Amino acid sequence: MTPKQRIAVRLAFILVAFAGGLLTTALTQKSSDASSPAFSGNFYGAYESLMTQAISGNIWPQATSNACAVTDTIGVVNYDYLRWGYPLRFVNSDSQSIVEKQNQTAGESQWGHATPINQWGGVTNIAADFGNDPRSVAYDISYFNVKGTYWHNYVYRWQFAHSTQPSFWQQAREATTLVARNLENFKDPVVVFINGGMHSVLVTGVWSTTNPNTSFPADIQGVVYHDPEGNATTSRQEVPINTWMTGNYANPFGVYSLWSLYYGDRATRGDKLNGFDPEPKVGIYTPTSANPQHWYLGFTWVARDNNSSYSADWAFNAASGKVMTSP
Repeated sequence: MTPKQRIAVRLAFILVAFAGGLLTTALTQKSSDASSPAFSGNFYGAYESLMTQAISGNIWPQATSNACAVTDTIGVVNYDYLRWGYPLRFVNSDSQSIVEKQNQTAGESQWGHATPINQWGGVTNIAADFGNDPRSVAYDISYFNVKGTYWHNYVYRWQFAHSTQPSFWQQAREATTLVARNLENFKDPVVVFINGGMHSVLVTGVWSTTNPNTSFPADIQGVVYHDPEGNATTSRQEVPINTWMTGNYANPFGVYSLWSLYYGDRATRGDKLNGFDPEPKVGIYTPTSANPQHWYLGFTWVARDNNSSYSADWAFNAASGKVMTSP
């Protein structure tokens, strides 16, 4: 090897080491490459550049009115495929029909499926939902995602954390903090059901002046989410925490109540009049006289965890982290 060749090799090694250092920095930075903050505090959440890539081109938006959860599923799966070094699992909007077709014949719970079935959730629903219920979303993400990642439905009701009912605002803050903890710990987007369950979005981060892992509730200033009604350019929304909890949020896709309603509400908090997103109809989470609510009068989402011993059939108490064996 000539002296010039040795110099060239050394420079190559230096450049590789430098690039590796940049990659390590990119994957560990606290902001998860989020945009400049519109709120005070630190950003806790997923890698926004990967999220944008995961829904790029014509992968998003949702192709039909009830396909929000299917489209969210595709966003999550693509995100994880990119994160773990694989090419995109879903490459265009036709992928939504792939998920929907799969759901017609496979993926029912160990307790069976609710009827009637629809074109989006098919036999994966345990409720007679007009789209996909939370169990369906947990199953779809688990089925299509990178193997070795686990996804489950999480439920928060105030009784899980208190003996007496706190204000609605505290309930919403606590539930948002629990979502934020998952974002901080796993850096994966979380499928969050909003507008009383009528819609779902991918929450990818929060801005908070206190650490969600050590504060309950955390001092969250803003919530970042991607709406499947939009594409990679238009889907990203940043909303102040007060807007997240009080709703009436006018955005390019409508006026959203966000988390100003419980799951199952239609117009006012606690009315339980959302007939499009009912309670489970089959299985152990079907409400009873002793346990009259499962998703209703609470908040619910689907998130990654380490609970490898449980299939996507099982829901988890978001406050305790324990599996739920009844509504």
